[in-house]
Amino acid sequence: MSSRRVAQLLTIHTYHTHPRPLLTNVHCLRLVPSVRHASLRRSPKVKHAEWDRKHQPAGQQRSPQKIWPTELLYVAYQAGGLPIYPVFAEAALEAFETLTKYNRPSRSAVQKLCQEHEIQPMTLTILAQILLRAGDPGHFPLARELLQAASELEDEAATITLVSHAVQTDRMRHPDIVAPRAHLGRLAAAGNPAAMVLQAELLAAQGHPRQALLLCEAAVRKDTDAYTGAEAVGATKQKAWSTLAKLRKQQGDAEGAQVALEQGALEHDDPWAYYYLANTYRAPADPDYLLFMLKAAAAGIPDAAHKLGRYYLGLAPPSSSAAPDERDGRTRRGAAFFTVRYTEREKQLLAMEWFSVSLEYPKFGNLDESRVFLALLLRGQGDREKGRAVLRGAMDSDVYGPNAVPWLLERWFGTRDFLTVEFLTRDLEKVIYGEMEEV
Repeated sequence: MSSRRVAQLLTIHTYHTHPRPLLTNVHCLRLVPSVRHASLRRSPKVKHAEWDRKHQPAGQQRSPQKIWPTELLYVAYQAGGLPIYPVFAEAALEAFETLTKYNRPSRSAVQKLCQEHEIQPMTLTILAQILLRAGDPGHFPLARELLQAASELEDEAATITLVSHAVQTDRMRHPDIVAPRAHLGRLAAAGNPAAMVLQAELLAAQGHPRQALLLCEAAVRKDTDAYTGAEAVGATKQKAWSTLAKLRKQQGDAEGAQVALEQGALEHDDPWAYYYLANTYRAPADPDYLLFMLKAAAAGIPDAAHKLGRYYLGLAPPSSSAAPDERDGRTRRGAAFFTVRYTEREKQLLAMEWFSVSLEYPKFGNLDESRVFLALLLRGQGDREKGRAVLRGAMDSDVYGPNAVPWLLERWFGTRDFLTVEFLTRDLEKVIYGEMEEV
């Protein structure tokens, strides 16, 4: 727009309120306070908002009215896991989200926030874990920033969480993991057992099994009270026993691996040792199998909850032995191995309960397989709508092949006829063995 046109517009705008034009020369613009700061450029706030809408992944845009998981905050506070009242926790989350809206905050900015809200860096880690547990994808970016900030303030639990997740998702080369990885090395050198166990896993992955084994053996000898904060991420000394068993087995010491699991489970009540002991060294018909899996699932291991669901449904785990099928000599999974007498209805309800528990951990375990089994049981109970919604949650997965879930959706929910659990289980076996026919 030319300077002459600007002068004309301003003259017209002021004509009705003043007897004569106030502006006769465009150069007077710089002298009039009312228009001195006027600008044709968009404000930074508008530009940032447009950038967010354009570049942030779908489902992860921050809502202008954030809904925090208040119920989980109250549960954590009442259980003693959250050191501040939920209202103050929500205020801290709001302040941190504002701080990280456009850029990652500096160390001094995070320290100032912690001082203003009278919280420790570990509280940021606990809040991040609560957001992750809530399962809302809109909270995941903020949870990651909370962990990154807490790790930069050298919180042990945040560092262990970030590196553990990087190992599970193959993101160890990501730039965000460089500083946590260095902090992990310092923690392991200082004798933090949880850090030593994780460092041993990294050494084993890098091709140093002997060093990894020695470091893990040193970790199991450490005093449990030698570190703090591990409860926030479940990275306790007890998991060292299952890691030690895995390292010994990789070295060809199967007997030493079993001894490590039995020692961790029976002497130290390690839930992961219970899980691996049941899954590897106990058959489903063994009375200890159910006991060990129950202990592991009750401690929050989603794989154990999934296997308990299969157990009560009458499906042996894939790794267990079963009688060959009379049809063609294959291994059939529908063997009965219950040591306690339950009615069919009771077994189905127990299976549904444990599959539901497995789905409470959206980032771990046999998530899509649990969805398939839970949908099967819901359809057998006559709850078509909920069963269809659960099964559709596995549409993007190829847990049994790319065509399995669409085939099951058509077979199970394309009709309103009553379908028994036995009929649905036979359909699932067709999927497992690749015998799906055209619908």
